[in-house]
Amino acid sequence: MKMFVEAAQENILSCLSRRSFLWRLGVVGAALPSAPLLVGQADSADFGRDDGGEERTFTEDTKAPLPHVAHEADVVVAGGGMAGFGAAWAAAKAGARVLLLDNHNAPGGIYTFHGIQGMTKLFYAPDGRTQVMRGVLQEMVERYARAEGWKWDWERYSGYWAPGWTWWCYDAELLKLVLTEMLEEVGVSMLFNVWVTRAVMEGDKVKGVVYEDKEGGHVVLGRCVVDSTGDALVSLTAGVPMQPLPHPEQGFSSTFLFRVGNVDGERLVRYIEENPSEIGAYGGDVREYEKRVQRLAREWREFGMLALPDAAGSTLKRCVEHAVAEQGFRKDYLGISALDRLGIQGIRRTGIVQINTGLLGPRNLSAKELTDCQIRGRKAAYFVLDRLLRPCVPGFERAVIVSTTVELGVRTSRKITAEFNPTSKDLSVPQPDTVAVFCPDQSGLADIPYRALVPKGAEYLLVASGRSFPSAGQIAHPYREGAATLLMGQGAGVAAALVARTGIAPRSLDIGLIQKTLLSQNVYLGDASRLARLGLTDARGAE
Repeated sequence: MKMFVEAAQENILSCLSRRSFLWRLGVVGAALPSAPLLVGQADSADFGRDDGGEERTFTEDTKAPLPHVAHEADVVVAGGGMAGFGAAWAAAKAGARVLLLDNHNAPGGIYTFHGIQGMTKLFYAPDGRTQVMRGVLQEMVERYARAEGWKWDWERYSGYWAPGWTWWCYDAELLKLVLTEMLEEVGVSMLFNVWVTRAVMEGDKVKGVVYEDKEGGHVVLGRCVVDSTGDALVSLTAGVPMQPLPHPEQGFSSTFLFRVGNVDGERLVRYIEENPSEIGAYGGDVREYEKRVQRLAREWREFGMLALPDAAGSTLKRCVEHAVAEQGFRKDYLGISALDRLGIQGIRRTGIVQINTGLLGPRNLSAKELTDCQIRGRKAAYFVLDRLLRPCVPGFERAVIVSTTVELGVRTSRKITAEFNPTSKDLSVPQPDTVAVFCPDQSGLADIPYRALVPKGAEYLLVASGRSFPSAGQIAHPYREGAATLLMGQGAGVAAALVARTGIAPRSLDIGLIQKTLLSQNVYLGDASRLARLGLTDARGAE
């Protein structure tokens, strides 16, 4: 690594042209053609022109500052969402020098910046007794609870809406502080307000990443890189083959979240208690509705957490019916569907709740497409507030929007091709290289296989991201949940630390060594009998 750093710095000092340096470092590829870049082929009907329709030619500015090696670490984690946070924390716990990069100003990603104020859903096995979501997730939740001044009781959260289905609601601003302090305590270096743009390559080996900030481009070198960007930006530029994206006409499932203040949660909970069938869209008989309402009211009054999941149909359906009849509310608006599906999560102390409603379908990941969706989503947020929430939902009479999502909550993105690409039949099959066990639904447990974190086509790179996880269709859904991505990140982080320590490429790393290290970090890998089959004996991995 030292020789590589010195070689990169020598390239800079030799005053090579910018193009020559970038090519040697592997920073650029086809993105910078040898011919002059031609600009002006965009759709003029979309953006307009002021040049009379003539094509304009731009040439490369060779006077631009050269990228320089700004940092070096054992493990570089690109992306500070829940998966990236888990990877950075776990790698540092395993003894690595870690640098975490993110474009926001704190860790947490969608769970701290995009409007989400709740994490779901299955912390327990379907038996309601075996806690499977442990490791970094347990550390985070318990740390947050202490910061709030109360004790999180895992036993009492074994079955919320159904066996094993748990909701944990939080104050996003306080969670930012908790996550930051957790990273500081294990020695993670953090660099925020930066955009990771591509991988630094030496042949097929990933040697680091390039990031951009207000001072230009910079290089970070590492012994192992974890791609947690969510859009597989490092993997894409490292030459990792990508699975086909959905057809543009199908779009990507995404939501536009917003936060609402001045909410009287007690009034809303009393209304639901008096009308238990209002959450009837979840199925079952009235007695089951009443049990769920009792749980909702208990969590609200004991811990100040409000967790009303959205349903596959109208949530608070009588309120919706009244809004349609009297307020001109529509379930579809500006091309956004399912606006009657109201997910409402928040905590009493702030008087602020998250509203999760509506499905948008961006056709691709371009800035133009995402901008259009964000504009329509913001208009829809006020439409829902003015036509449904304020006039028709008890507790929202004085409600105001306090923030809208920083970025569109795209649920799926570029998906890598990995050493193992799980299919639906693999979801319920125990995997010998598991790095975490979680509960995707009430039918049983599922593994996160290590091979699914190891991309093809590039060495010394691991990918930890629910949106980029190499699966398709319904199987992709549980892997993108926050709790699962935390543990996915923890598995990648431990592996990255071992790569940095041993110099062995990720695909050749001993899975037993990874699993033993994860057990030492309190990750659940199965009961005692399964651990024995895996050749593991650490009691912390079994109930």
